[in-house]
Amino acid sequence: MEVTVSRRLWTLLEPLHAVVYFTAPSRQAFEDAGYRGFWRGYFAGRAAPLGPVGAAPVTALFYGFAPRMVARALPAVWDLAPPAAALAARQAGAVTALRQGFTAQQVAADDDLLTAVTGLLRRAVDGADPGGRPLGAANAALPWPDEPLAALWHGATVVRELRGDGHVAALLTAGITGVESLVLRSGRDLDRATVQAARG
Repeated sequence: MEVTVSRRLWTLLEPLHAVVYFTAPSRQAFEDAGYRGFWRGYFAGRAAPLGPVGAAPVTALFYGFAPRMVARALPAVWDLAPPAAALAARQAGAVTALRQGFTAQQVAADDDLLTAVTGLLRRAVDGADPGGRPLGAANAALPWPDEPLAALWHGATVVRELRGDGHVAALLTAGITGVESLVLRSGRDLDRATVQAARG
């Protein structure tokens, strides 16, 4: 069964996934694992489900990064700490960030609600076809965590990467390169300076 994720649902899932890149607890978890600097943590954490992969496959899979930018991090990050350390760091950082976020909003991390939402994410993942979606498939192959916030983050991450792989497939089908996709994005809602700094 093919699972589609509506734009509205996507706006709810993406922030759950993105805590692993843009929160202090996640940055600290990557630093503690040995990945000093934002981009080392980003590339190690996002690529870790693939194993100790080099720059070329990650450049191809992430699609919108300059090869030299990826090569500054990979494969050297695996000399700092192996993929297993990156997987542990990203989960620990995400759980801490989500717990702090719920506390800051004075919302209890209700285990029953988390279990229900995680159950829906599991159904979405189980129903998705990972064919041609390598990042999604690699994340889906990881075991589901038992801890409720970790499971919520994992489910959101798998769905995010499955959808992201679909974006790359759509761009390829339309004949739009990674650089061209960034130009289109900067013409829509992000200025060039932001896009260029974030993607090299």
